[in-house]
Amino acid sequence: MPEGARLEALSIRSDPARIRDARTWIAAVARSAGFTEEETHDLAVALSEVCSNSHRHSYRGRTDGRF
Repeated sequence: MPEGARLEALSIRSDPARIRDARTWIAAVARSAGFTEEETHDLAVALSEVCSNSHRHSYRGRTDGRF
């Protein structure tokens, strides 16, 4: 890891209703790391896609998993 970098982690249920929580979390992390608003938005969109695809393809719509 680059000097001064922090490791951040979040675990949420594989429930589409929780994706907003992940977006809020990644936006806060990105802003605290000095990312621009555009970069922060792009990260939030990418994380939403990862969560949605994981829910759909890995858990097949179940909400008992975690990501």
